[in-house]
Amino acid sequence: ANCAAIFSRLAQSSASPICLKHFAHGLNLASMYKIQKRLHSRHGYPRIESAPTMIAATRSSNRLAQETSPYLLQHAQNPVDWYPWGEEAFATARTDDKPIFLSIGYATCHWCHVMERESFEDEAIARQLAEGFVAIKVDREELPDVDHVYMSALQALSGHGGWPLNMFLTPDLKPFYGGTYFPPKAKHGMPSFADVLRGVRD
Repeated sequence: ANCAAIFSRLAQSSASPICLKHFAHGLNLASMYKIQKRLHSRHGYPRIESAPTMIAATRSSNRLAQETSPYLLQHAQNPVDWYPWGEEAFATARTDDKPIFLSIGYATCHWCHVMERESFEDEAIARQLAEGFVAIKVDREELPDVDHVYMSALQALSGHGGWPLNMFLTPDLKPFYGGTYFPPKAKHGMPSFADVLRGVRD
C-alpha cells in the first residue's frame, strides 16, 4: 500500500518519466502490476499490460531482468549483454577467452546513471562490449565484498576511486586496468569510453 501511494503521488506530480521508470524498476514486476491495477480501479490511472507480458518483455532485454536488486533492474533494458556476478559469467569469459568488464554502482549514484544514459544505452558501445568482453554489472550494496576488493584494486592501480567503478579483469578475475566515469567523448584529459574499450582490447 505504501508503494502504491508513493507511485500514485509520483504519477500525479510533475515527476519525469525517468523518475517513474527507476521507481518502477525497483519493485518486483508482479507486485508492480498489482499496484497499477489497483490504481486503475480506484483512481482511474491508465491500465498497463499484464504481469506476464511485463516480465516477458523485460526478460527479452538482458539477464539482469532476472535479478531483484533495484540497481541491476535499472539496467535490465540496456542493449549491453550484462551478466550478474556469478559462475555463468566467469565460465563464459574462460571459454571465450575474453576479458571481463566489471561495472559496479548503486541505485542513487548520480554518475552511474549518467554513464548508463551516455554509454550503456548506446547500441555501438553495446556491440563493442559484446565483441570484446564479458560484461558484468554489480550492485555494491548487494555485494559489498566484491566492491571492496575491486575498489581496493583501483586505488592501488590509479591512486583514486569512486563510482561507477569500472574494472577490466582477466578471465580468472584478476584486475589489470580500471577507472570510474568515462565520458562518451574524450574531454578534460579523459579518454572516451569507446577509446578505453579499444585500448584494452588492443
